[in-house]
Amino acid sequence: MSIRMCFLINIILFSPFFLCTVGTAKAMNCALIQEFCQSQPSFARCYNEKIRTCIFGRHASPDFKQKDVNITFEGKMNTIYGHVVQIPSEALQKSRNNNNTENVKMIVSVLNSSFFRMDLSSGERERERRVLDERVLGVWGGVVDVHNLSQSITLTFRKNSNITGIKGNCVFWKEINDESGYWSSDGCTTKFTGDNFVCSCNHLSFFAVLIDKKIDEVNARHLKYISYIGSSLSVVFTAITFLLFLYMRKCKSEQSTGIHVQLAVGLMFLHTFFLLSGWYAQTLSLQFNEPRRTCQALGMMLHWALLVTFTWMALEGFHLYLLLVRVFNIYVRRYLLKISLVGWGVPTVTVILCSLCGDYGLDRVQTNTTSSLDLCWITVNNGTMGKAVKYTTVHLYLGLVLVFNTAMLLLTLQRMWSIRGHGPKLEHKIWKDALSILGLSCALGLPWGLAFCSFGPLSLPGVYLFSILNGFQGVFLFLWFLALICKSHRVTQSVSSSQPTIKMSSLGT
Repeated sequence: MSIRMCFLINIILFSPFFLCTVGTAKAMNCALIQEFCQSQPSFARCYNEKIRTCIFGRHASPDFKQKDVNITFEGKMNTIYGHVVQIPSEALQKSRNNNNTENVKMIVSVLNSSFFRMDLSSGERERERRVLDERVLGVWGGVVDVHNLSQSITLTFRKNSNITGIKGNCVFWKEINDESGYWSSDGCTTKFTGDNFVCSCNHLSFFAVLIDKKIDEVNARHLKYISYIGSSLSVVFTAITFLLFLYMRKCKSEQSTGIHVQLAVGLMFLHTFFLLSGWYAQTLSLQFNEPRRTCQALGMMLHWALLVTFTWMALEGFHLYLLLVRVFNIYVRRYLLKISLVGWGVPTVTVILCSLCGDYGLDRVQTNTTSSLDLCWITVNNGTMGKAVKYTTVHLYLGLVLVFNTAMLLLTLQRMWSIRGHGPKLEHKIWKDALSILGLSCALGLPWGLAFCSFGPLSLPGVYLFSILNGFQGVFLFLWFLALICKSHRVTQSVSSSQPTIKMSSLGT
């Protein structure tokens, strides 16, 4: 057999394998498309081309979903954010590229609106509007672009904002050139149900809801001012609290005072790193492209300071438990040293473990449902691990601390009223008890529970109260510490002044 004949036989035998290899080489893992397309001139065009033929791996992002649907039925899919996408059978039939398949691939992807570069020549009205929750829905069916549908597709965007009178319009992304585009409402209608925006469009594309920026910017500006002013004052007053404690160390102080001071130091670290990470994230890291490690370090220290604060609030509740429940036999050898090891050691170990399985860096933190704040913090964009670290060490930990401390506060109220009882000066006692409860609530960190009221109808008022009470927590703790010092001083004076009378009476007897 000649060499030419062997060469032809090899081509015939292995050409299918070769063609298959070339075809699959173009396919990309679905989880890598977003990062790849960010470096391309047109993110939307690149994503639109790659997403149709990508390979769905096991570790795909929860923001991306796909499934095979029958073309004779309506395709429906929900996202993790509550969006609902419904594609009619007409759109599915047109997207199958004139083949005889009964099933086509339905794809829904949730993307950040920052990937879409707005054309600077757009009208003033469009530039003053923002994408609702900064989320864009990409919807595809099959491998063919679908337009001019007689049966519209339906997209339901959940309205997370509680601001009344908010208005929005359903839009899709329309490209102008390879680098920019604009949001257009052509072919889309908007229906507002009170809780959701329902969009009906006659094509498949990238969709979003545009709302007015001014509604968000006013509240965001107010909240940032409150947070920064409160944190600055808290740093100053917690530092004064610590200096007062050092000045009074010569006097014999109670163990409760040492716990209050260490909570104040934890708050001082928390507000200091909050100010530093916010300042760095909004100035240096954005303007001068500073190394990412600096923001990672600030995010780690902010996480550590937050856990320190939560832990010392829990220790405040534990100390209250010893005083109220275990009234007798509560002596613990080197008690303050042991709880100090817990208060500073547990957060340190936790942050070290989190740095191994999670990540820190520049993140956009939602201050409420309509505004956000750039901060060096725990990044949750790296998958479920970052979200698990954040929700376990912050939300769950805070929830457990608040449940325990609330129970201790209720127990304190019950004991206080059972001891005081009723008397002629009851109104004075109630006023005095109210001040004590407010100070104790501040030490136990109960205002942090407002963080769980940032959803639903109390969202915006809850965020304002949260920013005020917790931003100025260092100031309130200083006043509480000062009141305890004055009370202790008055008790000491009354005891010392009563000693001569006691001696005289005893001698007279």
